[in-house]
Amino acid sequence: MQNIILMTSLMNIKINYFLPSLTIIYYHQITQTHFVRLKKEIAWFNFFCLDPIKQGDEKRPTAPQEEIAHSSSTSPPQPTGPSVKIQAAGNHYYNSIFYQHAGDVNTIRQGDEKRHTAPRGEIAHFSSTSPPADKSDHFNQCVQKYVDLLKTKQYDEANTTKQRLLKSFESQFGVTADDLEKEATERRNDSKYLEAILFFSIAADFYVKKNSDSAVARNVVLCAEGIKKTIELLMKNSSDLFSKLKNREIVRNHVIPLMRDMIQQIRDLQTNEEIRCYMEVGCLHSIALSQLFIGDLASEETTIKLGLEIMETKFGNESSKYHIYGDLLNNLGVVCETTSRFKEAIKCYTKAIEAYKKAEDLTEEERGKQIANSERGLQGSKAKLNK
Repeated sequence: MQNIILMTSLMNIKINYFLPSLTIIYYHQITQTHFVRLKKEIAWFNFFCLDPIKQGDEKRPTAPQEEIAHSSSTSPPQPTGPSVKIQAAGNHYYNSIFYQHAGDVNTIRQGDEKRHTAPRGEIAHFSSTSPPADKSDHFNQCVQKYVDLLKTKQYDEANTTKQRLLKSFESQFGVTADDLEKEATERRNDSKYLEAILFFSIAADFYVKKNSDSAVARNVVLCAEGIKKTIELLMKNSSDLFSKLKNREIVRNHVIPLMRDMIQQIRDLQTNEEIRCYMEVGCLHSIALSQLFIGDLASEETTIKLGLEIMETKFGNESSKYHIYGDLLNNLGVVCETTSRFKEAIKCYTKAIEAYKKAEDLTEEERGKQIANSERGLQGSKAKLNK
């Protein structure tokens, strides 16, 4: 017959369904293309007409996967806080990695169907050929992968993982740099210090890519301060000497370079030169303290002197109106005192006290505390010198 009539039998229709399979279609000289189209139309009809199927009933066709990718879920509304939005974006990262087509992707032929396996070296712990159901776990595994790479000194691979996560967040609507910074703070509060560093770093990148004004520069500095505080906690809470040495190496070889990248980001911003210099010195200050926390006094001294040089070159005698100038002098005094250069320490503490007296961005209470701190250092250095 040239004309084929396909009609479902009404005898098989259950009374609690709304004619789920009632589809009468007339095809003239049916072809394979027509048949595929027919299957899709039937699937769509059943998807929208059927009630949810009870367990044990015949499984109904679902809508074609590629056509419902952006459909809203029928499940109850879920929380929409930073962690939820960030994990949702992370799921996009996981799926893009799982299905990426590269030279290291295996293709396996089963009969006439080709499927992709996970890229070797990327998602090695997944053996399934499609993403498992619990996607939030996959995102956490990607974050854990970054941590594991740091612990095994694979810093380049860790940076690659970080960049992939960043691209994933950039492609998602609703995820903001503020969300990422809050996520970093939450993970630090949960003692997940290396994960917190990852999110502070991504947040800084996110701020810069979304805007390029002076407010962005300030946010980048705050991310650097967040990393500095995280490093302090990381070192304080290292359980033993081995952990302390390992974390020290991670900070020196990976984290501080990330913070230096933030300085370059600030330099590249189209903003006021005075603000740019001040923010750059703010990042240097956080780097110097981070170097102090890992006991790298030589590098700390170099970083402090670079910050002082930038301040004095740009602001000259007006450097003292910024309290950070006094902070740098005070901290340089601490380094000199620790390394038994007491005369140099005395000079630095004295300059710091004078700078704090002139600072225009301190309250009187803050000024008093900073001066008292430098005076203690000054008296301690004098006492040690006279021994």
